[in-house]
Amino acid sequence: MLERMLRRACASALAAALAFAPFVSAVPIAQATTCDFGSDIGGGECRGYLTDTAATNWTVPSDWSDTNTIEVIGAGGNGAKGANSKGGGGGGGGAYAEVSDLEGLSGSVSYSIGAGGSGADTWFGSISTVRAAAGANGSSTNGGAGGAVSGSIGTVTYDGGNGGNSGAGNYGAGGGGGAAGPNADGADGGSNETATGYVGGSGGGGADGGTVGDSPVAPSYHAGGSGGNNRNGVDGGTAGTNTTPATDGTDGAGGGGAGQNNAASGTQTGGAGGAGTEWDATHGAGGGGGGGNAYYGQTTVSTYGVGGAGGIYGGGGGGGGSSGSSGTYNGAGGTGGQGLIVITYAPTSGGEEEDEGTGGSGTSDGRVIRLHGRIKFHGLIWFH
Repeated sequence: MLERMLRRACASALAAALAFAPFVSAVPIAQATTCDFGSDIGGGECRGYLTDTAATNWTVPSDWSDTNTIEVIGAGGNGAKGANSKGGGGGGGGAYAEVSDLEGLSGSVSYSIGAGGSGADTWFGSISTVRAAAGANGSSTNGGAGGAVSGSIGTVTYDGGNGGNSGAGNYGAGGGGGAAGPNADGADGGSNETATGYVGGSGGGGADGGTVGDSPVAPSYHAGGSGGNNRNGVDGGTAGTNTTPATDGTDGAGGGGAGQNNAASGTQTGGAGGAGTEWDATHGAGGGGGGGNAYYGQTTVSTYGVGGAGGIYGGGGGGGGSSGSSGTYNGAGGTGGQGLIVITYAPTSGGEEEDEGTGGSGTSDGRVIRLHGRIKFHGLIWFH
């Protein structure tokens, strides 16, 4: 009896729906994109990241398509250790390169991600497919050059920022250069070329269109230089003083330079460069590390004068400060940030919503049927 009643109800509803077709509408149901690599970023696209500097091959996902974008950031250079009576130069920031719509990828694809300070470029497919040059390490006086467009390959390329210099007789170090990103060049780290004596370290450069790191503050030079701001004009690390430590940059900004401190306690460590956030909260172009400073007579390399680390990805490390003419306790340079590969593609299956009636390849065609008016269903009805 119940089954007979249900059949009648369903048949009645279908008949009414057909009779009043103008009042029946079908709308698509939004479907989340299914990704065999990475995750759904909206708009029917998937994105994933390659970050393992030891890996050499990537397996092309089964839903791969020729609608894709490959973006790479080169590794940042290390800052140099402080030398006798002069701070070390900052490391250069990594370059950026991009290609789109690579065709014919299948199976296993070679790639290489440069480790910070290695000088090794970051590339995908081959060194002639898409490649971002690494920033150079700093030297005892000069900053390392940023990864250059001339050494990179892509349809879009940007230069990494140069590491800051540190002149002879200047114990404060140069700041690291910021990494290039998808929007612009990286900014240079601050330099200490004109100041002499026990001065603070310079600030790191901002990434991806950020600003140059500052030099130590005149005339006393007790304070270091502030870190360069990021592409949005904010978040540079604050400069250290003779009583307060430098702070780290955030969101791709440069780290603050260490302040000169003539006390046996306190810190002269440069601030770290900020991690980039262009693609998500943890992936982007990194800011340069702030330069370190040490005072004559300090006795601990691990605490005093160390340059700030370059931000991930691709930020240059800040140079290390000098402890005086003997050089016994010169500070170590900061480590450059490693390279990065970003892969974005439109999958061939599991796509997002499609337009009504298109029936596109590999997409879901789920719908909501809206019935208006008084409806009766008769007979056995199936809805799909």
